[in-house]
Amino acid sequence: ICLTGIFPVQPPRRMASAELQTLCRTYPRAKGLCVIIANSRGNLSKMPLLEGVKTDLVNMKRTFETLKFAVMTREDCSATQMVSLFHCVALFSEYPPSYRRIAVVFAGHGEEGALCAHDGTVPIDEIFDQFQPGNCHHSIGGIPKLFFIDSCRGKQKMEPVVVERGATAVPSKVVSPRGNILVAYSTLEGYKAHEAEEGGIWATELSKQLLHDKSLPDIIVSVNQTLMVKFQNSALSPYLQQPECNLTINECINLLKESRGVCTCVCMSLCMRVYVCMCMCMVYTCVYVYVYGVYLCVCVCVW
Repeated sequence: ICLTGIFPVQPPRRMASAELQTLCRTYPRAKGLCVIIANSRGNLSKMPLLEGVKTDLVNMKRTFETLKFAVMTREDCSATQMVSLFHCVALFSEYPPSYRRIAVVFAGHGEEGALCAHDGTVPIDEIFDQFQPGNCHHSIGGIPKLFFIDSCRGKQKMEPVVVERGATAVPSKVVSPRGNILVAYSTLEGYKAHEAEEGGIWATELSKQLLHDKSLPDIIVSVNQTLMVKFQNSALSPYLQQPECNLTINECINLLKESRGVCTCVCMSLCMRVYVCMCMCMVYTCVYVYVYGVYLCVCVCVW
């Protein structure tokens, strides 16, 4: 389920609104909306071109389509286009009832407190604020918003520290409250994120594990564990990357289980030889029952 492209000359907000209407009307049973932005270029000339974000976009798109999300993708947005897109998604009023999640994935350059476009930056807190219950449309005010951000958050490079087995020191952390929002970062504030040939190190692993039958917070921790194992091999990178997750979600989220559903519909055949099934599901099993001269088609559907 995907509409893809780069904003054309038309007003960005109007363009995004038209795409959202098309998605929601075409896929009214999707579990939610996922917006994926892959910006390979940064706002400064010295920022390297990130070829791996294209792979991140493909991987994340495939993952969220598998999870039955309607997906919108954008590449190399300007700052204005990003702001307009988020504003449109937050204020859109025609989401079907089945849209129970809003997910945002960003892969590209970043700075401390901001995401980079090719012509400027967008403060992260301003993005989150648009999706707060008091600012977004009331139809999505109470549903979780999930943010997955794979970008640098500063210029520091995290040096590895060797500790003896059994060390139990865990630094405390204060997290500002955000209403029913989960924000997963690929690295800590102030530090760089790293990428390999196949894409961002964190985003690549996350796209795989989002398909596991676990709660979303458990998946985030599992990704962290996997990366820590990989970073034991200094050939991957001489520096570490410590992901971070801030959440105030108020319900358990298992995206794989939510992507599975069962519906039934009953269709009638007007004669014994012609069976007409009006079911719109992609995968279904039909059981035909002959009742009073009419064939009833009972469809058990998986969507």
